[in-house]
Amino acid sequence: MSAPYSYIEQNIAYSSYSPSTLHTRNNALFSYFFRYLFMELMSKFKFTIPEHWAMNYFRGILFGRGFISVVKTDKYGVICQDCGLMGYNVFYQPTNAVISNPLLTGILQPRIGKECAIIKIKDDYTGILDLLAYYADHMALITESAEMNIANSKVAFMFSAKNRAGAESMKKVLDQIMSGNVGVFYDEKLRRDRNGQSETPYDVFNQNVKNIYIAGDLIDLLRRYKEMFFNDVGINSVNTTKKERLITDEANANNEERMSKIQLMIENIRTGMNEANKIFGINLSVELTGEGEYNERNINTEGAINIQS
Repeated sequence: MSAPYSYIEQNIAYSSYSPSTLHTRNNALFSYFFRYLFMELMSKFKFTIPEHWAMNYFRGILFGRGFISVVKTDKYGVICQDCGLMGYNVFYQPTNAVISNPLLTGILQPRIGKECAIIKIKDDYTGILDLLAYYADHMALITESAEMNIANSKVAFMFSAKNRAGAESMKKVLDQIMSGNVGVFYDEKLRRDRNGQSETPYDVFNQNVKNIYIAGDLIDLLRRYKEMFFNDVGINSVNTTKKERLITDEANANNEERMSKIQLMIENIRTGMNEANKIFGINLSVELTGEGEYNERNINTEGAINIQS
């Protein structure tokens, strides 16, 4: 089977990893939240890297793939590069990086710890894209639902009249009412049927908008998903759903849960950077930004975070 592929082949391939029809992938709204959450995450890390490295490349590969290599080349010196992993040691850790770049000669397979260093964010060498996609998917769906609910709230009155002449007359009556007239009068004939009996000149349909309006709840849910994402990656946030009842112990428990995750990421990044600094004599470092409580924590040179008493 050769490209271009029809929608049938695309659906077969896509359904293998996204079988549910309840998703919002591959549209602008999903992409917006995906990029937004990605930027929020990366903004919490302040990296010090050599000037000739591209910061967007370094951060994108590190958080997207989950790891990045640092290697010395003949043409460009010490650089960071996207890579694969191969081999394993007695602890089933990878032994070599596999680097392929059209501007480099051949495929490089440097030894990890001797000829290159690997900087990773998780112990299992995975990135953060799956978590971003999960929350972006839900946030896009919530936003779409809120927009639909707001649009469905724009329900006007609907009138029915017994004939065309009656409908035109009621239009004029409604125009005068909407113009702000204090009193509006219409012909008594509109209230009479063919037999001269009195009747209502129109029927009215009006949807009860208040009973179906949930946009406010959806916006609160969207905010809650954002807070859940921040908590999952270790970014400081306030749980607004419990703000009035939040007690000190609950706040401290939330902080410990949140910080344990970002501590693991910063520890892994620091460990890889320290190895690269040792091998190549460079000066890589990372700090957390916008986190006041982290000023009380000392990140030592071995990559571990010590909580001071």
